[in-house]
Amino acid sequence: MSEVQKRKEVRIEPVEVLGSSRIILANPNADREYEDTIDGRVYRFPPFKRLSVESDVAAQLMSNAAARKLDSEIQAEAEISDYYQMMGHDNKIMHLRAKKRLCDPDTGEPPRTKPWKRTPLVNLQDKAGEALFNEGIEDAINAGFEIRQELARENYREMAMPKPNWSKQASYDFLQQYGGSGSYNEPEERIYKKARRLFIALFNMREKDGFGVIDSETGKVVRREDLGLEPEAEDLEAEEG
Repeated sequence: MSEVQKRKEVRIEPVEVLGSSRIILANPNADREYEDTIDGRVYRFPPFKRLSVESDVAAQLMSNAAARKLDSEIQAEAEISDYYQMMGHDNKIMHLRAKKRLCDPDTGEPPRTKPWKRTPLVNLQDKAGEALFNEGIEDAINAGFEIRQELARENYREMAMPKPNWSKQASYDFLQQYGGSGSYNEPEERIYKKARRLFIALFNMREKDGFGVIDSETGKVVRREDLGLEPEAEDLEAEEG
């Protein structure tokens, strides 16, 4: 069982994109890290960490990831077939070998190879890739994983995030507290939209200053996706193989 499974935790890190000819990749599988080696350099993708990769390297990584998923499925099917074939014999030693070679050590059931549920790498600048990434997050949450940000809490500022269920007074008070403009006589929906736009502006300002934002009402880190903003990504650094 992987360390992520043991802790039931997924970390999603705020990241930075540098350079124009780069592609943002991520591993949408909560249960394990993806690793690949290209030209002697090792590239690691923890679950859901967005990484900015040079476009030519990204193309190779994605091609390899698609092949890896297919290979894992073929290998798993072969192991299941071999397992039941070996277990069909009367030889008890063959049964023991089948369990040792072809079964998952944690479950005792075939196959030993765990197929990738989703391709190990997706392009977050592609709608299909983004959809798979979001599906992976939903699956992780439904499976009991806790979504966490990696930065220390001192790198955050707390501020209530305006929500559709806020009262007109709450939205108006937010505008007053943070220097927004608006009259209480305006429609409730308009005041809420103004409060949300102000929050996004403040979020962007804090992000430029190197800080994240924690919703003081929920205690959760506010992600760019929560505000309809494009996710950022950090540059991927490879290791010598």
